[in-house]
Amino acid sequence: MTPDEIEDNEALFGDEGLGLDSVDAIELTLVLEKEFGVKVTNMNAAESIFATPTSLCEYINEQQTANA
Repeated sequence: MTPDEIEDNEALFGDEGLGLDSVDAIELTLVLEKEFGVKVTNMNAAESIFATPTSLCEYINEQQTANA
């Protein structure tokens, strides 16, 4: 699968979407911090943050704006 094949609102986790798992969530968290300087500090919100590519991008933008 290529990035172009991923829909903006496609589920990242679970059988219905891309099928990512908890290990992938940890890797995504590390990439967010390293590449974008963004941390996920509210683990209760992690499910909604990592729901779709769109929700992930929105979170990155919000955090970068808040930290600017």
